[in-house]
Amino acid sequence: MCGRFAQVFEDTDVSRIEEIIRAACQSDELLIPSFNTAPTEPAGIIAKPEPSGPPMTCRARFGLVPSWSDGPGSGPLMFNARSETLREKPSFRGLVRSRRCVVPISGFFEWQAVDGQRQKRPWYLSRADGDPMLVAGLWDTWCADGSELDSFAILTRAPDSFMEPIHDRMPVILEPDAAPDWIDGSLGDRQVDAMIAAQPAAGVLTGHRISRAISKAKGDDPSILDPIEAEDGEQGTLFG
Repeated sequence: MCGRFAQVFEDTDVSRIEEIIRAACQSDELLIPSFNTAPTEPAGIIAKPEPSGPPMTCRARFGLVPSWSDGPGSGPLMFNARSETLREKPSFRGLVRSRRCVVPISGFFEWQAVDGQRQKRPWYLSRADGDPMLVAGLWDTWCADGSELDSFAILTRAPDSFMEPIHDRMPVILEPDAAPDWIDGSLGDRQVDAMIAAQPAAGVLTGHRISRAISKAKGDDPSILDPIEAEDGEQGTLFG
């Protein structure tokens, strides 16, 4: 599961995202810093509102509200979509064909269960090469009474060898050459499924332990990302 992420970019990061997606990103959508984005909060995504149009950035609610639903709060909070069952779920199977988006993040958070301990250990995971992380998402627009709400869910998959000791799920991370294709509405089902099933690049992730202050959904401070020292003979802050 991927229920929290950071979206903190410098101008150079936005330029790199533009280079990868081949889109003119609206910097005011991506440069609003969030060190701890939680479900129901807004975040910047990149999508194609029109299949033949250019990629565009917009602010959208983290937590999918399907266009056919009764609106926010009318159903389960769908902030993740399991990649293995996308085509079986009414909320996702139509979107995977035509409403795919890229969610640029600086990193995501996950909690590691530890034998014999009640509290889980929080980790911050990011790309080892320092690039912004581009994760696969699905989005939709819910309309009522003349207003619109864009929202999205992040796709998840089984963990790679790096993530496996930390958690049993991880986001679907798009490599630079695949990210533009992900939002291309002309792709067929087989091509999309192949992208979803592709194994993450070896060594794509790095990570470090962080304070349990991250567990407070309202905590949104740069110090949240700071590594903490190992305790009681644990391994060092870098994992792997």
